[in-house]
Amino acid sequence: AHDPDPFNRWEAGQRLMDGWCALGMRFTRDRKRAGINLADFWANFLPGAVPPDGVNVEAKPGGRGLGVVLAGRAYRRSLPPDVLAPIVRATLRRTSGEAIYLFGTKAEAGAAKVLMAHLPASLCDKVHNLCGRTSLAELPEALSGLDRVLTPDTGLMHLAAHCGMPVTAFFLSNAWC
Repeated sequence: AHDPDPFNRWEAGQRLMDGWCALGMRFTRDRKRAGINLADFWANFLPGAVPPDGVNVEAKPGGRGLGVVLAGRAYRRSLPPDVLAPIVRATLRRTSGEAIYLFGTKAEAGAAKVLMAHLPASLCDKVHNLCGRTSLAELPEALSGLDRVLTPDTGLMHLAAHCGMPVTAFFLSNAWC
């Protein structure tokens, strides 16, 4: 019989996990050798899994410009602003070119300034710096209609894909594609 809540089993005051869930947790800890897509593992853990086209809709440019996520949780997984700037310029030429939206937390405010220092003044006029200015609840609307999102491996990358934005992601250091 299917356990309706495998994460919430107790025995003698000790929280237990069923074997299948425990296996998934081991895969999560050892991603390099897991040999499976962990998103597929967890998505199919419960009955009635959502088909892939229901998770991430077809990506289509929306005409609002380019989104740029400045950093992931680990800076070694993020492109330095001086490396990111030429990529932003080249990618912007393949979008509507109307605007550049910078995404990040307050901690990325400095990286936003450095990136803008590496962009021509004509592009700086198109920048909307949203670093530290959007809540999690506001992010889907802020992403809505962008032509493309440039990002390291981040939660925002997954949100953009789910919202139907074309994504160009950078998997650096110990990030596994």
